[in-house]
Amino acid sequence: MIKKDIDGVVFLEFKLFEKLDWLRHCFSTRIGGVSSGAFTSMNFRARGDTRENVAENYRRICNAASLSFETLTLSDQEHGANVKTITKSDIGSGFHKERDYSNIDGLITSEPGVLLSTFHADCASVFLADPANRVIGVIHAGWRSTVGEIVPRAISEMGHEYGTKPENIIAGIGPSICGLCFEVDEPVYELFRDFEEYTVLSVADKGKYFIDLKSVNRKMLIEAGVQPENIEVSPLCTKCDETLFYSHRRDGDMRGSMAAFMEIKL
Repeated sequence: MIKKDIDGVVFLEFKLFEKLDWLRHCFSTRIGGVSSGAFTSMNFRARGDTRENVAENYRRICNAASLSFETLTLSDQEHGANVKTITKSDIGSGFHKERDYSNIDGLITSEPGVLLSTFHADCASVFLADPANRVIGVIHAGWRSTVGEIVPRAISEMGHEYGTKPENIIAGIGPSICGLCFEVDEPVYELFRDFEEYTVLSVADKGKYFIDLKSVNRKMLIEAGVQPENIEVSPLCTKCDETLFYSHRRDGDMRGSMAAFMEIKL
């Protein structure tokens, strides 16, 4: 990924998406906002922070990354595997107006000028772009959403709604907790047994295991038909890098959230 600093706002972009001149995207860091304390400084969730701070943070990153603040449309994450198709009637939901949907961890659209966004603080972000049909998707893929196969569901929904073929998709997996930091207990590990070859890096004491969410989601992309050379995976770990990222595992509930952003240019 490419790290950019525009007017003090630091964000990341995928190299693979540079050739797609019809879209804009980024993954935020915690640098460049106005929030303070545990939420310092580019926080995108109002839990414990003020709505005014969060709104200003959105304005700042939209200005820095040339994103459409006025059409910002948010997920309603509950760590599930549901994906919503965003139409014109949904524009602005979750920020500029109330949502009429819930339990949505993935958003897809073909509407130009609609800024899709999901929240992250260790869970993987998955960006999907179909150049043939100009369709995009942004997914929040924590461990529950991953075992629920939200990524293949999103690809299937893109095919059903817009005719997307998996072999045409360009995909990016953003910063998340790494396989050396994401320790889980045996019941969670059992849910990942189908992906054992890709996910268990080592076994800790007393029934503890390490899972690599980015590797699991990369495998799911490939099994869904995405070409390996069309997948970019960030090596950055949200738990390891306290300077750039918030982390639920490191900081607990009193912390901010990063966000993933993607839109089709008008």
